[in-house]
Amino acid sequence: MAIDLLLTVPISSLVTRDPPLIPDLGLGYVAAGCRQASLSVQVIDWNPRLSEDQYRRRLQEASPKVVGIKVFTVNFREARRTMAVIREELPDVILVAGGPHPTTAPPEYLFEEFPDIDLAFRGEAEGAFPRVLACLREAGWDRARIGQATAGFSQLPGVVWREGDTVRANGTVFEDIRQVGLPAWDLIDPNRSMHWPLDDSGRRNGHVAPLLATRGCPFDCTFCCAHHVNSKTARRRDVDEFLAEIEFLMARFGISQFVVTDSSFMMDRPWVRRLCEEILRRDLDIRWECIYEVQGRIDMEGLDELLALMFRAGCRKLGFSPETISPAVIRRIKKNYDPEALRPVHAMARRHGMATMGFFMIGMPGETLDEVDMTLAYALEEPYDIRFFNVLIPLPGTEVYLDLQRQYGFNRIDWERYRFEKPPFRIGEVPIPALFRRLYKANMAAHFLESHGMGKVASPRPWSLAAKRVYRRVLNW
Repeated sequence: MAIDLLLTVPISSLVTRDPPLIPDLGLGYVAAGCRQASLSVQVIDWNPRLSEDQYRRRLQEASPKVVGIKVFTVNFREARRTMAVIREELPDVILVAGGPHPTTAPPEYLFEEFPDIDLAFRGEAEGAFPRVLACLREAGWDRARIGQATAGFSQLPGVVWREGDTVRANGTVFEDIRQVGLPAWDLIDPNRSMHWPLDDSGRRNGHVAPLLATRGCPFDCTFCCAHHVNSKTARRRDVDEFLAEIEFLMARFGISQFVVTDSSFMMDRPWVRRLCEEILRRDLDIRWECIYEVQGRIDMEGLDELLALMFRAGCRKLGFSPETISPAVIRRIKKNYDPEALRPVHAMARRHGMATMGFFMIGMPGETLDEVDMTLAYALEEPYDIRFFNVLIPLPGTEVYLDLQRQYGFNRIDWERYRFEKPPFRIGEVPIPALFRRLYKANMAAHFLESHGMGKVASPRPWSLAAKRVYRRVLNW
């Protein structure tokens, strides 16, 4: 039976940068909003992984009138290839691009970047996108009659469309997160996704469900486009509503492990305290992880007590995103934190029994080789349980991107030709080959430390001087 809308990500087998192993919350929220508008919806996310042939069969089985595809800049080529597959299988379908890339890229270029699409959508979509679909339904879901539907687009936030040779784009909208409701969990079943026990008890379902407590980021990091996608205002859900979702997932899917995905989770410490106290009051046997946002002044007052409370309420993993440890680069990218103040926070989390993750980025604006090595030395000497290293990508809409435009005089980056492992220009002072050699060696050193259990909270192995020197041996290969 044909459906109204299929929401999808690029074909997983095409994606070269490992796609997420957890359900796609964004698609789940959009699906729920469209269902409220009495539209029939299906979702294809990255779980389970589909081959191209399997994906084509899913398209034929769904036979949708509209396909909405979520596009990240890092998956640009894979998204274009997926759009071509959709167009081959469903030549009459209305194809809409949404997600971070269409939100942050200049709208006048979207139809050149994605020649198979009919429309694009920018910003949060739960409320506005169903109104776009209502216009398409009035036009009989007829791709040839989209011009008739565009008469109603002028008042709809987020939509990007063509009128002859002119591209029209409306401003984005940011939803009242307390009114959005739950994502369509039946369409993004967490039991199809990542199996990752957050403790070693062996008593619980190992699958993990992502949760969103806030939307929006008030910070000004020059390499990040989050505030374009979800606004600069951090909008927070009610504690009771947040816990109601947890209890629903426990009852419906047997899920007791959760990843809080938002970057502003701990900004409102009284909210976090209320959440933990309520988890304990309700005696919820759950495990969860979250991010401690490393930005600005690190407030130590009451933090030790809060981390202890979080552990008692089930928090077993805490992520830190210092990105760089160089004071000059920290100022340049506008994170503005004191790297020396971060160490005791990390030590507190470990003392209370939490595993820790560290997120680091090299190739920053103006960064020298000594500063790269300074960051890698910190990342590998600090006893993180897991480390993630990346090279900076100049995402559309970021200050880094705009600075590169001025420096190199381009109108836009051709993402179809752009290679993340061989970018056409460098941002810092380190030549590209040297930067990626450092990245490769840092990943090798991190793998060695983590595979030997060095520094792990639950491991009997001490964090030895030999382990601290591993990175030096690797970097001197």
